[in-house]
Amino acid sequence: MAAIVNAGSRFGSAFVKWSTPLAKNAWKYGKVELMPPGPGQWGKALEEGGQVVKSVTSGKFLQQTTSQALVNLVVVADITFCFFIGECIGKGSLVGYKIKGAHLDASSDDC
Repeated sequence: MAAIVNAGSRFGSAFVKWSTPLAKNAWKYGKVELMPPGPGQWGKALEEGGQVVKSVTSGKFLQQTTSQALVNLVVVADITFCFFIGECIGKGSLVGYKIKGAHLDASSDDC
């Protein structure tokens, strides 16, 4: 029994020693990358949005390489999935919103 406790203790301390630098690195980049945009970044975001619209209207986006198109596809998919996951979390269900009067339940008196 003591051998199992000692092995577990060694594993735990080795795991903490291994994971501490990784966690510090993830925390460092997470604070920067997951922070909402500040007032100074809105101008650049609007400028880049205008460039995207200009690229679509002029057909310049058709001149992308396959790897650039794949990266753009992954970014759009990521944003879309995050939106849908946020919607599911916000409404608290996968099914849909419960709108009063939109459907009749057997237990309701709305008949």
